[in-house]
Amino acid sequence: MLGKSKKKKRNSLKFDVFGFNKKSGFNKDGIHKHTGTLFDKNGWTKGGFNKDGYNKNGWTKEGIHKDTGTFFNKDGYKENGLHKETGTTFAPDGFNKNGINQEGYNRDGYNKYGWTKEGIHKDTGTLYASDGFNKKGFDKNGLGRGGYDKDGYDENGYNKFGRDKDGLNKDGFNKDGIHNHTGTFFDLDGLTRYGDAFDTAGFNKDGLNKDGFNKDGIHKHTGTLFNKDGFNKDGFNKDGYDENGFNKDGYNSKGEFQYDEHHNPEIDRRHDDHGH
Repeated sequence: MLGKSKKKKRNSLKFDVFGFNKKSGFNKDGIHKHTGTLFDKNGWTKGGFNKDGYNKNGWTKEGIHKDTGTFFNKDGYKENGLHKETGTTFAPDGFNKNGINQEGYNRDGYNKYGWTKEGIHKDTGTLYASDGFNKKGFDKNGLGRGGYDKDGYDENGYNKFGRDKDGLNKDGFNKDGIHNHTGTFFDLDGLTRYGDAFDTAGFNKDGLNKDGFNKDGIHKHTGTLFNKDGFNKDGFNKDGYDENGFNKDGYNSKGEFQYDEHHNPEIDRRHDDHGH
């Protein structure tokens, strides 16, 4: 039932209420709605033949051509495009029924885009068409329509990924973020490829974080594990308390645990879990 319903719907889209095809005007019996005959107003049947039995290309249903009365037209081609002497789509002179050879050139030596084999364009008589590009699609500067040369680089020497032939971007960084002059993640101005003063680990070109500590926790001004205010890289003093008087577990010097805006929420959670 579902299949019949779909078929009926498709037919309703193709045919009008009287059974005539909305596009061609013919019904299933080959009668045209405007003429009431087997021919439309231009004299063609549903199958594309005129009153003499020929189609628009001069062939009968049986494949006989009107000009020769044979299975071949005057150029020696059958309706299917094969030549009687070669049995292929090309005549002995190497051209098909449309006058094109196997390489795609016509008898004047031009392909469908107007180029000769040597790359001369028929409209300009030069190696470049009127749009400024040659047969291979490059302009006089060697750039294609997309702005890149045959090797994939633009006029400034960068490919579509923004890198030159050495793999560097315009700022001198390679794909791994190493700068060609410094050999580090920082350029001569101390910036990363993203324009930041600190790398992904949080250290600058001198190996210091924003608080002045290096990777070993040594502060640049004091040469110790503590800054001038007495706090280490994690923010605790020599007694283990932060600037708000709490240790890493959230207790102050009196052993009191306090919920404080400076606390790490994870510390508060652990405190609650242990019932302290």
